[in-house]
Amino acid sequence: MIIRAKEESMSVKIENIQCELLSKNWFKLHKYTFDLKTDEGTSVQQIREVYDRGNGATILLYNRQQGTVVLIEQFRMPTYVNGNASGMLLEACAGLLDNCNERCNSDPHPTPEIRSRG
Repeated sequence: MIIRAKEESMSVKIENIQCELLSKNWFKLHKYTFDLKTDEGTSVQQIREVYDRGNGATILLYNRQQGTVVLIEQFRMPTYVNGNASGMLLEACAGLLDNCNERCNSDPHPTPEIRSRG
């Protein structure tokens, strides 16, 4: 099920956007400061950090005969530092997209070559 916001609330008004590069060690981390206009017409300053990892994709492989999915176990540092002794998580298979062109951002539908065949 997809839940969509009401049409009138979908238009977010932001002004005075400032961007500061905080890090580019592994990927880029930016700090954005901006004014968000509320429904009452007032402006509230917001600060958000955005970690830009580029475009990625995930796939959930489903075995119809067994009624199971394929997951992968991955080490994740944030879960380790938050108390998961092994740092391991079960996840859907995913990764970054190499040489992603404009289509990655404009076409929400998979190409016929990768569309589900079931």
